[in-house]
Amino acid sequence: MMHTCQLCGIDAPTQEVMLHQNIGLLFFRISHSTEGHLCRRCITATFKQYTLVSLTLGWWGVLSLFLTPLFLVTNLIQYLAALNLPPVPDDAGRPRLTDEIRALLAPFNGEIVLCLGRGDPPELIAVALAEQTGVTPAQVLLYIRFEADAEPT
Repeated sequence: MMHTCQLCGIDAPTQEVMLHQNIGLLFFRISHSTEGHLCRRCITATFKQYTLVSLTLGWWGVLSLFLTPLFLVTNLIQYLAALNLPPVPDDAGRPRLTDEIRALLAPFNGEIVLCLGRGDPPELIAVALAEQTGVTPAQVLLYIRFEADAEPT
């Protein structure tokens, strides 16, 4: 599914993942996690970084001796599942709100305000409007944040 990558911010196919890194310190440990909808490029980069750190520094603690193998296996499973994602398109970039997109979305201001007033999540509104207008959900979210909210009701 096309989303905005929560790590790099580009519009690209994403997958929800949770990757872990562990550093063992005898009786303590330092861990770091990345969770969210990430593009294939960010999943690969994060997987490689976390794996390298965990493989070299993850074993040096009592609890870490058991957690590091668990993290390495779960990260590998997440990474292998992400290989099904299509590669990030060469022209992928951060979403932009152009005058053309504003013009496409302006007729929906009333509907947007109504949905927001009902408490609908902006992400669901964005997906529905993106399908109707042919823009990306990230562009609709930008419009909602910077245009529709500024409109008087």
